[in-house]
Amino acid sequence: MEDRDPGSPSGWERLLAPLRSEDAAFRSVLWVLVACVVIAVIAVILRAIL
Repeated sequence: MEDRDPGSPSGWERLLAPLRSEDAAFRSVLWVLVACVVIAVIAVILRAIL
């Protein structure tokens, strides 16, 4: 395992960095997608339980 500074970004953050700097809306779109997935998963779980 390689030692990393606490402040240095992790691999996926380094991959997303160019997208984030080019497109400021990228993070907002990502949050919306994550929220939709979470809501869908919760709905499926509730439907299976009820």
